[in-house]
Amino acid sequence: MASCQQPLYRRFRLQLLLLVPCLATSGGEGPKQLGSTGWECKFLDSSGQRCIINYSIAIPQPIEINFPGDLLVTGGCTLSSNGGVHINASGTLTIEKGSKVQANGGQLFLNASAINVVGGTSVIATDTVRLVADADANQALRHRRLSATSSAGPGQIVVDGASQLQGRGADLRAAAGVLLQNKSQVWAKESIYVGASVQNGNCTDGITIIGSSLGSRVVELSCNQSAVTVSGTSELSGQDTTGAVHISGKSVTMSHSNVSIVSPRVNIAAETGAIFTGTLLGVATEEQGTTLQTSLSMTAGGTLTLGNANGTWHLSSLVASAGHIIKVFGRSKIRVEGRSSCRNRGSIVEDRCSAVLSAWPNWTGAWPQGTGPSNTVGATENISFDLVVIGRKGLSLESGAQLAAASSLLCSGGKVILMDDSKVDASGRGCPHDEGLSPGRSPGSQ
Repeated sequence: MASCQQPLYRRFRLQLLLLVPCLATSGGEGPKQLGSTGWECKFLDSSGQRCIINYSIAIPQPIEINFPGDLLVTGGCTLSSNGGVHINASGTLTIEKGSKVQANGGQLFLNASAINVVGGTSVIATDTVRLVADADANQALRHRRLSATSSAGPGQIVVDGASQLQGRGADLRAAAGVLLQNKSQVWAKESIYVGASVQNGNCTDGITIIGSSLGSRVVELSCNQSAVTVSGTSELSGQDTTGAVHISGKSVTMSHSNVSIVSPRVNIAAETGAIFTGTLLGVATEEQGTTLQTSLSMTAGGTLTLGNANGTWHLSSLVASAGHIIKVFGRSKIRVEGRSSCRNRGSIVEDRCSAVLSAWPNWTGAWPQGTGPSNTVGATENISFDLVVIGRKGLSLESGAQLAAASSLLCSGGKVILMDDSKVDASGRGCPHDEGLSPGRSPGSQ
């Protein structure tokens, strides 16, 4: 493959720029072929179906490239505009080998049957970076499933090899699936969305993140009929005190201890099973040395497993529910340090678990209902709970698991299993002065 040629600096229309002579690639120069807006592909491979861009473009005007086939940007080249960049290919779009596509004054939009951003490539915009792999659904289903060693097939997006996407927002939508791996990064100032390009909200091969990171104010991973899997040393970050991480799928698996979520709010929902045994970190506030702890909500239609055997989760609140069995992972420690229960007052003795279980809708994915003035699970006029763990068919604290909160509600519609050395602790509320069930007096009070 020929190396990337020097940038072209001309204030002409884009189609004229691309007619500047350039060395052919090793595949040879095929017949010239026009895109739908008059842009001309200079270099085709021997098949005549793939256009190769191995020279740089830097212009003030927006860049728009349309090609009826596969399109390859390679050789460390840069496509840069002071406006937006739109690249459309009816086949596979591949940006590789350290190449860069940059929109310095607008949106960057990549649209193709399949998209590969690989080999240390950068895709950067001052506005939103948007990738859409929207192959025909039947075509996507016929293709092999997305794996950690594969390039993108129809309806798939692959970001691999320490590549990065960066913009005010980032939007990755695929009919068949999204794979982000090998120290790749997606960073955005406002929001990141990774999910389906089709109206039913499903990406058939799911979302897979391996050893990579996503960071924004809001991060959302959504694939409602397929798996969401995060593994390796990966991080999902809702970067400031208003941030949030939302994850939903048919199943959600984050079972590696090096998977971390950094956010003040985390919501995880799975139609079948869910596992999260990674690290949860709050977000540093402007007040030096203080951290806004995470409020965690998890629900699964099947079995739900949560906790980290190698560290302690310090949370502001926890609501976890499972349509089958809920398990607190062995040797995990979960401390809920919120103080909403400091406002609790005396109340009649009643079975709050029966009330919660009987009011819990039976449809798949339903959350237990909030009640009382606080609209939280299990709450009444005088009582609310900082920690709620509910299993419709069973609840299990595995060996060495510990739950600690000022006010807890643990419910099971079936068996409750407390294994060796497991513990539920409600001591040490730490309520402020004049709050709590038995408020103490300050040294100067009468």
